[in-house]
Amino acid sequence: MYGCMSGGSDGMACHGRDRLPQPISPRFQLAFLRNSIPLLFGALAAVGCEPNPTTGTIVLTIEGLPAGVPVAARVTGPDNYATVVPATGTLEGLIPGEYLVRVQSVTVGGDLYTSSVTQQMLNVAAGETESSTIPYALTSGSMDFTIAGLPAGAAANVIVRRADGFARLVPASGVQRGLGAGSYTIHADTTVTAVGDKFGPSAPQQTVTIAASQTPVPVNVAFSQTTGAIALTLSGLPDSLPFDPVTITGPGAFALGTTVSATLRGLSPGTYTVSAVSAVGDCPTMYTTLTPSQTVDVAVGATADASVAYSEGVASPAELNVKIANAHVTQVVQDSLGTVPIVAGRTALLRVFGLANQCNTSTPPVRVTFSNGTIVNAPAGEGSIRTRLAEGVLTSTWNVAIPDTAVKEGLTYYAEIDPDNAIPELDKSDNRFPATSVRMVNVRTMAPVGIHFVPIALRSGQSTINSSNADQYLSFSRKVHPVATFDVTFRQPLTVNDSISGPNDINTWIRIVTQLDAARVADSISSPTARFYHGIVNVPYNGGIAGIALVGGRVGLTWHHLPSASATVAHELGHNFAQEHAPCGGPALLDPGFPYAGARIGRFGYDAETQTLKDPGIYADLMSYCGPEWISDYMYVRMMDNLSNRQTLPMVAGASASEPMLLVWGRIVNGQPVLEPAFEIAGRGQLPRPGPHRITATATDGSEAFSVAFAGNVIADLPGDDESFAITIPASMLRGRTLASLRLTARGRTVSNGMSVTVNADPRATVTRAGPRAARVRWDADRFPVVMVRDPVRGEVLSFARGGDAVIVTDQQELELNFSNRVHSARMRRPIQ
Repeated sequence: MYGCMSGGSDGMACHGRDRLPQPISPRFQLAFLRNSIPLLFGALAAVGCEPNPTTGTIVLTIEGLPAGVPVAARVTGPDNYATVVPATGTLEGLIPGEYLVRVQSVTVGGDLYTSSVTQQMLNVAAGETESSTIPYALTSGSMDFTIAGLPAGAAANVIVRRADGFARLVPASGVQRGLGAGSYTIHADTTVTAVGDKFGPSAPQQTVTIAASQTPVPVNVAFSQTTGAIALTLSGLPDSLPFDPVTITGPGAFALGTTVSATLRGLSPGTYTVSAVSAVGDCPTMYTTLTPSQTVDVAVGATADASVAYSEGVASPAELNVKIANAHVTQVVQDSLGTVPIVAGRTALLRVFGLANQCNTSTPPVRVTFSNGTIVNAPAGEGSIRTRLAEGVLTSTWNVAIPDTAVKEGLTYYAEIDPDNAIPELDKSDNRFPATSVRMVNVRTMAPVGIHFVPIALRSGQSTINSSNADQYLSFSRKVHPVATFDVTFRQPLTVNDSISGPNDINTWIRIVTQLDAARVADSISSPTARFYHGIVNVPYNGGIAGIALVGGRVGLTWHHLPSASATVAHELGHNFAQEHAPCGGPALLDPGFPYAGARIGRFGYDAETQTLKDPGIYADLMSYCGPEWISDYMYVRMMDNLSNRQTLPMVAGASASEPMLLVWGRIVNGQPVLEPAFEIAGRGQLPRPGPHRITATATDGSEAFSVAFAGNVIADLPGDDESFAITIPASMLRGRTLASLRLTARGRTVSNGMSVTVNADPRATVTRAGPRAARVRWDADRFPVVMVRDPVRGEVLSFARGGDAVIVTDQQELELNFSNRVHSARMRRPIQ
């Protein structure tokens, strides 16, 4: 007879039995066999010879989505297991271990559905079935806009804003969907039609609260015309005059020069003055008028008339008059009144604008007297004094270079044309500028700006940035930014266990900038610094994403391609200096206050290195996506203000020079918060910048240990309003309790991190040499999903390694490893074998 016996851990084994039963009578033996054979086969079937189960199962249930809508649920687990589950289903044949289920928000017909369970850890055992239910719910609402009062074809200037930085332009009536629940402000601004008429809103601002619902909230925005027009008729002037002898001025600092008849629309109601001056034609021709000044009243919706007639004549040399019409000091960009501040300790250029009232061959010098007693005689740059301003021609002005040592607060000057009275003229009283006293130059002292360049080491390639090529990356920034000096330092490579797959790999760029920001915060704990961290990324393409940065933060990334990378670095630093985009080239995150159409620079720029001017009709602001690039006075002053007023974070009351801190970091992508594993580090007790997001800690006894509001930094140069954050929270806020979990709430969604294992569990780590400047770190990633690898000598973070096997760029013989179980972390030092 054959039977089955337990084979221990290897399953069931079948063995032959050597001993037979004792003899029995044939009749009884036959009956025994007849009755026993079915039982024996039943017993064999019941016991069986099949092996014990070695795999498990996950049943994934998706609830709350409309029928037929797919969801991208991603499941990852041991042995690099990864799959995407589009709907409720069963995963079979799974190796025992921990499996992480992650889901993202889903958009259906413009409505947003999100899950309260964005990630879930399941422990799959052999022969067992684990179940996971992912509940979805509608989390967005909508607004039904009715925009009235505008002419047909006119686009409304209506913007929907939320406190966290979300903004959407609404150009016409209709339903706006996908709006997260919460309070919104509706900003309605003046709309200009194609012909120039202006229509203003009856209510420039209103507040609307949106709930999660498919029923739109009605929003009414009414416009009405607010302007009138002037029909101006000019006669007696040639078509070829190179300047505008007729000027119209009026309410709201309106000023316009012209040489032709035209209907001027979009004028605010009020009284306007039409001024006409003599005009110089082809020498010695002059054009004069008998109506040098007249006033016109403009009413809303009406068109007023004005006319100016000129007659042709010949200039008389005896009536020559020379004057200084204007003067200003420029460094990078300047308006005609010289109101843009200049930076102390940086060379500048004084331009003196001399004018004559008729054709001439005079070339008098201009004498400039500075507040420090220096007197400079500047020669004429041309063979005659111009009869009209030509700001775009550098030689048309008398120019004085001011050395960097003389550019300091308190700088003044005055200028005199023909100081020795060598030219006979009608009036000498207008030869001095200013007419009395001195002109004060607005000089600001700016602190040096620290730039910490960081080579980024990716699986797809490593960049190189050091003292030999740093000037190439910073050359454009040195020209255009309101900075006296850049203090440049270099950092070891930050290894990111990732690859950029192509020109539009947005997610990898976001992961890199998030890790660089966390590294910056962790670095500053051991070596306090206010430097801007700028990573250089080696990319496998020549056209695509070239850079991203945190708006108002201290981190940016730029691709490695020179020379274009120089302008990209300047652009990304502009974001770090808290600036959004100028409107050209289709960028997201527009600055609604940018004053110049087409993102033009608005005022003449000046390149001190090449001693050339930048035409405001040609050059675009560097914060746009258009070129050629320079900087506008608007962005220049705003960046200067940001750098001057940049504040440090407040210290925690009673904080010591160094105390235990918790590094909490992550990002918000497509509205979905991501909370990375936290690390325990040592540093000074600073509170994060207050904002709309919140980190909440739960202690092991179930109580709330702390709850901290904070603000992230919007990631510029990507579509949408993604954010990154890296903050430190003093461990003293736990008040002696043990941390059990962390919860992040942002954009109406919540994610949590719980302990994957006790923090004192063995990470099973090995560190071996992988090359002359590389080390291979291997550990149990199921227990500790991320390890902060730090240089024990320099104190710099070398990597946030994940996946259990990572090659780190380093020249050290030892590494500090800080293993995180998502909530806590434990440090150890390991020599590189």
